[in-house]
Amino acid sequence: MAVESVNLKLETVVIDPGHGGKDAGAVSADKKTYEKTLVLNIAKALERKINQGCPEVKVVLTRRNDVFLPLLTRADIANRNNANLFISIHINASTKKQPSGFSAHILGESKNKKNDVFGLNMDVSKRENAVVMLEEDYSVKYQSFDPSDPASSIVFNLIQSAYYEQSLHFAECMDHSIAGTKLQRRGVSQDNFYVLWRTAMPAVLLECGFISNANDLAYLRSAAGIEAIAESIYKGFLRFKKDYESSAEAIASPVEKQASVTQTTPSPKSAPVQKKDGRFGVQVLVSAKTDRSIDGFTPSIIKDGRYYKYIVVRSDSLDEVKKNLKNVKKKYPDSFIVEILENQVIPCKK
Repeated sequence: MAVESVNLKLETVVIDPGHGGKDAGAVSADKKTYEKTLVLNIAKALERKINQGCPEVKVVLTRRNDVFLPLLTRADIANRNNANLFISIHINASTKKQPSGFSAHILGESKNKKNDVFGLNMDVSKRENAVVMLEEDYSVKYQSFDPSDPASSIVFNLIQSAYYEQSLHFAECMDHSIAGTKLQRRGVSQDNFYVLWRTAMPAVLLECGFISNANDLAYLRSAAGIEAIAESIYKGFLRFKKDYESSAEAIASPVEKQASVTQTTPSPKSAPVQKKDGRFGVQVLVSAKTDRSIDGFTPSIIKDGRYYKYIVVRSDSLDEVKKNLKNVKKKYPDSFIVEILENQVIPCKK
């Protein structure tokens, strides 16, 4: 069967300099340097590099000056622009002076809290999420989410981001490219950051050194350090962009993979009727394991590479799938329509 080529392009990237305005973020011990200033400098340098090297890519900054932005607004900017990638830039901090280095964070639950570089880093998560407490009516906007209460983190584990695989790939690209700077590599971590959860695209939060470490701080205060960090993020971006766009070639000439489709226990009678071997469907999540429950639906679970993709309401009729999409999104807001070709799951552009 002939397979049509898909013109997959990374057209828009949203760069989010964390904090701003009344939210200073982390502050140096001498009170002279603020995280909000450093990350804006890095973001603008990165924007310049992408504009010069990839003029075909639209670059959007969530803020260009020292203004306060709610987390919801940052995510909404990315969603409104239909971005292909969301990069949130931050600076880390610790109560101790020794910790240093660069880390990349994606949305998810740590698989091994003992061996993971950060484990489920509640201290970092609470600090980055704490900005919601500065907003009016935050308990209404964020459904009573309290970043200081560990129980609130449960909401982040209810659904795995549909863009987990791509987010992880960009994070890994960053972990390699940061070697070109003076910052220590701290690896990739999965954490419950609200701003990542709300974005409907691959999303990564970068912690570009520790403001509490003297060596990192000196590097971050220097023009050379800011330039080197921005350059490393740009190189990671280029590697991700190349891989992202080359995936279209795999669609045009599919290679047979060892893949399996597994069916779970039949769904309740109230769940939508779905055709298991349908060409189209709605992807609700990606997971490294096959024992994730899906509330209200009976999914097809397709092994694609190292991960399992959960597809619901499958049908050969694209119109039928589109009709069901709204109901699926009520439970899984980040879900999207896909086409299944030779056991490859491809975001549908039709």
